[in-house]
Amino acid sequence: MLLLLILADDFTGALDTGVQFAACGIPTRVVVGEQVDLAASDAAVLVVDTETRHLPAAEAYAVIAKLTREAMSAGVFSIYKKTDSALRAFSASIKRQTPLCAETSAQSFRPCSKPAGNAGCRSCRPSPRSTV
Repeated sequence: MLLLLILADDFTGALDTGVQFAACGIPTRVVVGEQVDLAASDAAVLVVDTETRHLPAAEAYAVIAKLTREAMSAGVFSIYKKTDSALRAFSASIKRQTPLCAETSAQSFRPCSKPAGNAGCRSCRPSPRSTV
């Protein structure tokens, strides 16, 4: 059962995030592209490389909004928007994509309070009652 959907804006970010869950023994799958069957996922954590970092704002918005809606329809209510950890694309990626996850899902989103790169973060494990 898919418990957590992670939307990354590039492949490196997707792998960097996914490996943290896999290292803790959590069934994790990383996929590339927006064509994902969320309901059929056999992983607890699904990381999608959306390749949106360098897209025009409207296109990036459409991709993230589509995946967020699909996740909500599939019963996945824990969604984490992974952004560029070096903040290289702040205005192009973070500023336009993160707020739309909340807008699309009508949920409140909050960032993880753990320092970036905290491989030992065990408090971020997904659970059926977790919120991101």
